[in-house]
Amino acid sequence: VRIMDKKDLKINVLKKVIILILFVIILSEQKSNLIFVLGDSTEEREKTIKINIEYSQMLSSAQNPINDTTAPKIIFIQPSNNSIISQKSYNIIINITDDSAPLPGNVIIQISNFTTPLFNASMSSTVDDYWIFNWNNLTSYANRETYILQVWAMDSSLNGNFDWSEEYYIYINTQNSPGILTMILYLIIFSALFAVVCVYLDKRTVYKLSKKERKNAKKDL
Repeated sequence: VRIMDKKDLKINVLKKVIILILFVIILSEQKSNLIFVLGDSTEEREKTIKINIEYSQMLSSAQNPINDTTAPKIIFIQPSNNSIISQKSYNIIINITDDSAPLPGNVIIQISNFTTPLFNASMSSTVDDYWIFNWNNLTSYANRETYILQVWAMDSSLNGNFDWSEEYYIYINTQNSPGILTMILYLIIFSALFAVVCVYLDKRTVYKLSKKERKNAKKDL
């Protein structure tokens, strides 16, 4: 009986070992399948990303050709060269033609006199390749002087081609007419002076009359 018990024990242990081995084998296969699936998913994702990048580069190349080596062509619409500006505010308008249109911030106008640049400013894009800059407060600049306008532009191609426009000369002759508040102030001052003069004349007239009356009174005496 003791021998049979040992034999049964060995058989039971052997069964458990076999079951454990089978379990480990099955688990290993599932893990390898999972790794394989994850590997396939990662590879597919990398392929998709690569395709998207290549597609984006293709679109960028189509929109902004790599072989674009031509700088933007800048033409002034207004003002015309050697024109006279009498307004207090003026819109400067240009047209830019290029296969790769400039981006906002890449069109700069420079305004200067014959000695030094006064300021640079970004121009705003409108429609149909037109760009505009509103130059206001012209009365704050020296009147009856000549100013130089010049525009710099860089296209949006990968080469970043850029160029300057021709220099345009304008003559500013603004009429500094007084404002409403200034006119009211002048009117108040004029009215006050007129009142003072009237009071002075009235007093002088009264004084003369009183003096004449005193003389007449003395004669009567």
